[in-house]
Amino acid sequence: MKDITLIFPPQWVPDHPYLSLPMLSSFLGEKGFKVLQKDTNLMCYDYFLSKSGLEFYLTLIEKNLTNGHGKIIKKRKFYHALGDAIINNVESAKSNLKNGKKIFEAFTLLRTALEMISSAYNSSMISFDSYETKYSPYSIHDINTSIHDSENNIFPDIFSAQIVPDLLDKSSHLFAISIIHTSQLIPALTLASELKRQGDEPFIAIGGPFFSAHSHSWERLKPLFEHIDSIIFFDGETALASLIECIEGGHDLSPVPNILYREGEHIRRSTVHHREDINALPPPSFDGFPLTEYFSPILVLPLQTARGCYWSRCTFCAIPHGEGQSYRSRDPDRVVEDMVSLKALYNTRYFEFVDDAIPPQKLRHLSRELVSRDMDFRWAAEARLEPQFTSELLAQMHEAGCRILYFGLESANPRVLALMDKGTQITTGQQVLSDSHEAGIWNHVYVFFGFPTETEEEAEDTIQFITKNKTVINSVGFGYFVLCEGSKIYENASKFNIKKIIKSEEKLKPNHQYIIEKGISQEEAKKIVMKFHEKTKKDFDSSFMYNFRWLSPLDKEYLH
Repeated sequence: MKDITLIFPPQWVPDHPYLSLPMLSSFLGEKGFKVLQKDTNLMCYDYFLSKSGLEFYLTLIEKNLTNGHGKIIKKRKFYHALGDAIINNVESAKSNLKNGKKIFEAFTLLRTALEMISSAYNSSMISFDSYETKYSPYSIHDINTSIHDSENNIFPDIFSAQIVPDLLDKSSHLFAISIIHTSQLIPALTLASELKRQGDEPFIAIGGPFFSAHSHSWERLKPLFEHIDSIIFFDGETALASLIECIEGGHDLSPVPNILYREGEHIRRSTVHHREDINALPPPSFDGFPLTEYFSPILVLPLQTARGCYWSRCTFCAIPHGEGQSYRSRDPDRVVEDMVSLKALYNTRYFEFVDDAIPPQKLRHLSRELVSRDMDFRWAAEARLEPQFTSELLAQMHEAGCRILYFGLESANPRVLALMDKGTQITTGQQVLSDSHEAGIWNHVYVFFGFPTETEEEAEDTIQFITKNKTVINSVGFGYFVLCEGSKIYENASKFNIKKIIKSEEKLKPNHQYIIEKGISQEEAKKIVMKFHEKTKKDFDSSFMYNFRWLSPLDKEYLH
């Protein structure tokens, strides 16, 4: 039997399973492979936020109570004094959050418990939505140093004692680690290193969108092969199946598509490329996941109706970088069948579509079919503020179970929107948000400040738009412009009045500093973000939405 263990590493929000492993698992299962799925991110949080886990970290705090600089000593003494109270209440808080009882109080205590764990280390901070350390995840040197630094990296302790022994207590010697965000880089490579240390020459492959973004400059990734054996770019289903076959058969890896691999002393890039037919893929399999253990009162399953972005024109976005225009849509009727089968298998009616954005015409088709089946689903999706989202369509979507829409407004200034090539209009956006709210849908809006040449007055337009429309906007995500490698603005910097791009010395960093000729500087944009937060925090509680996107709508009974 050809075995493989699929791993989702920390750090990510532990409120529901991520889609990458279930998609790989179902495909490999159909091909006859024996697949074990391990959400080590959830395993870590479950241990962190347990009585025995916190007792271990309190012991670490006591051991280092007077070590370090003044600020960290003060923090350790503070949490040492609170330790017993946190430990005595952590299990009930975890239970309350998972069962939808006293959500705010439970969330607050668990967040405090994570702060307590962080204080046991010199320069690490773990929360529900981030992992920060003094080491940069973009620096090869920092990654290699952090892996063995148990005073500044939270994960060597838990991996060596808890996670890796569990992973190795299986027959598989082949592991595939899915990395979707930079917050996972240091933990994932720490995990890979520990698997190599404790295991019997395991083969470790890694993949995910972070690596796909580096496919054109893959030489940068070579130093990572100190800890791993292969990197998969882009679609991973066929690539991983072929990789397993070659490894088990002792064959050369050059025919495996979409991979970077080791050949003797050299690192090679496969010349074979494969793109999946999304309509030929089976629905995801969540078998083996502890679905009742996620930090959420409801089980929300992720689902995909397409790969890529159907718009793919936003000048600030680097998502199309790598495969170019690669939008592939799954037939809406197949998506509905996916939902029906997953509901029956896993006893949940809650789904989150994880597409970059779903076209209104597809949502119309989906909604019509869902209404005709009377299946009583509840779902969320990302969408663009397009005029095709009429009041009639939004009402139909609500009837079909849509309860949350995430809209990328980005800016409320027409000139800036045109430079972004968003293809949306402010008046249209305002109408869509109003109609969506009237239909009973929770509106979450994303904005950012500091797009090159944007002035303070234009940034103020966005602040005023959000403030004036607070009755129809339920929550807001906000930040400042980041110049992403591979974006249209990066490739055509002078057209956007960027005088100079200051490329980072960190080889894995996908974004860079820059100097502009006119408009808001990067530092000024950060100040505007702080101003925006202060001005809007009374109206929008964004803390839940940044951590657990379904909690605020659930708490306010939007999901009935």
